Amino acid sequence: LYGVAISGVMIGAAGSVAEGVSGVPESRTTPQPRIAIGLVAYVTVLIATRVVERGAVAVYDVFWGCNVALLLTAVGAATGRPLLTAASVISVSIDQMMWYVDVSAFLAAGVWPIGVAKYLVWPETTWLRRATSLHHLWFIPLACWLSAAPRSDGGGFPP
Repeated sequence: LYGVAISGVMIGAAGSVAEGVSGVPESRTTPQPRIAIGLVAYVTVLIATRVVERGAVAVYDVFWGCNVALLLTAVGAATGRPLLTAASVISVSIDQMMWYVDVSAFLAAGVWPIGVAKYLVWPETTWLRRATSLHHLWFIPLACWLSAAPRSDGGGFPP
């Protein structure tokens, strides 16, 4: 959990240090402040709704890898640093791919082959919890779009 957060920070810091040491500027994309604000707002609503539902213990949810990835992507979007966004995708890709498998299988056949998203249909799962869990489905496409945006060096995905 903390490893994901630390990894993202280290990757971002490594890019800054490499830029400073080598004199070669880190590849940048056009900053997307509206997307960054939207991501921070989403995480704020996510945490606030969880605190309302479960109490202060829900603050722990901020440290789930997927939530940290949302915040790191917000920093990457705001600063035009695709490396932060790409690191965020990598950090959650296995878990979120399992979500794709689970949700696709449930929609197609009514089964949860992995079970990672099965809580969505539990009777005790509130609609707020369901709504604030959907980032598991839209995060990777959004982050890949941000990472693949035209860079300052004319490329796509980070080198």
